[in-house]
Amino acid sequence: MVQAATTAIVISWYGAGRLPGADLSFGLLAAASLIPLVGLRKSGYEIQWRYLSPAVLMAAFLLLAVNNPSHMERMDEGGWLPNPDWRPWLPTTMHPTATFHLGSLLVATLIQAGALAAVKIPRRYSRRLWAVLVVNAVALSLFGATLKFSGSPQFMGIIETKLHYFFSTFTYRNHWAAYALLMMSVAGGLSLSNWRRAQIDPRLQDRARFFAVAAILISFTPLLPGSRSGMILVVMLSIALLVTFVVLKYRSRSSTRNTSLVFALVALLTLITVGMMAWPSMEHRFRSEGRDVATGMDLRNNLRIDLTVDTIAMAQERPWFGWGLGSYKWVFPQFQGDYLRDEDGTITALVDKAHNEWAQSWAELGVIGSLIVLLPGILIGFVNWRRADTAGKWGLIGVGMVAGYAFVDFPLRNLAIAHHFVVILVTVPRR
Repeated sequence: MVQAATTAIVISWYGAGRLPGADLSFGLLAAASLIPLVGLRKSGYEIQWRYLSPAVLMAAFLLLAVNNPSHMERMDEGGWLPNPDWRPWLPTTMHPTATFHLGSLLVATLIQAGALAAVKIPRRYSRRLWAVLVVNAVALSLFGATLKFSGSPQFMGIIETKLHYFFSTFTYRNHWAAYALLMMSVAGGLSLSNWRRAQIDPRLQDRARFFAVAAILISFTPLLPGSRSGMILVVMLSIALLVTFVVLKYRSRSSTRNTSLVFALVALLTLITVGMMAWPSMEHRFRSEGRDVATGMDLRNNLRIDLTVDTIAMAQERPWFGWGLGSYKWVFPQFQGDYLRDEDGTITALVDKAHNEWAQSWAELGVIGSLIVLLPGILIGFVNWRRADTAGKWGLIGVGMVAGYAFVDFPLRNLAIAHHFVVILVTVPRR
């Protein structure tokens, strides 16, 4: 638990995994999750090693791919030539170096998830871990808000950049929005859970209020950098949490019911106020892109749909084993439609992300590789949902929302989000 919390804090503050050396740091910290298992095993604790099988299978899948390249890079003139010796009935890749790099991070993430799932974690420890993650998210939110309101043009207040869609320690506003969704659902779940328990033990009301304030604070932040999709999802989650809270307090016989309902009303009005404050930045963003607000919110004008369609076409060329993890930007130009091109048809921008996590996963890993990652996660999610307490269910709702968000963006390509995603998924507090 300490290792998982330490990794979450380090990687989230270290540019959310985007600064130099963050990949290596994350890999070492995540792999270190195996060390406590060895100690617990020697102490006679039962370890369910089967939860590490996805990491082992993915490592084997990627090892085969790296040693079975489908193309060879032309060092003299650039470009790629087909490899006559590649075996299409085995996992493959077009770019072994990229596959090895990203594959190491993917395996490290699966090791982290497997190590946590292999140990039956008591409910109180799960809740403490989630509380640490919430406190860290509050600190990141305050840091980001301070930089935003101070007007600092530098990333993290110290790094010069020409791109100004960062927030806090995250280089991309939509990634911050996905992180905020996760942590808002965890904070809201812990608050609602403590409100329920406070009907028996009133001392828990202060704890419930703390997590409620944390959820409200985090919910404001995606509006500040101007994340359109993040704003929509945060509003949806905010309404769901507020409605659940109002229903819970209305049904209770607590003497503080009226005070709590006033608290919920103030929270809603504050959210609306912050939304109104953030709206001018949204309008400014659309105007800078040469669009009005209505056009900017129209999905028919969104390039993501074209990218998804062409990525699916790319995946259909190699449906079972894919083109290789990390090979997307070298392969996709073959399938790119009539967009991001000049009048002569020359591609003007290199696309390295499909903005659809699941379509890109199919294109890079194929059906086999994708199932190695997805199937265990889906099964664990269903099992934990049946056993989860109130906080656990809301945490899983956040996981589900980020998984849905991945259909229109690439949040799980961010190390900090991927780590929090799997940690929350496998450490759900149980009834």
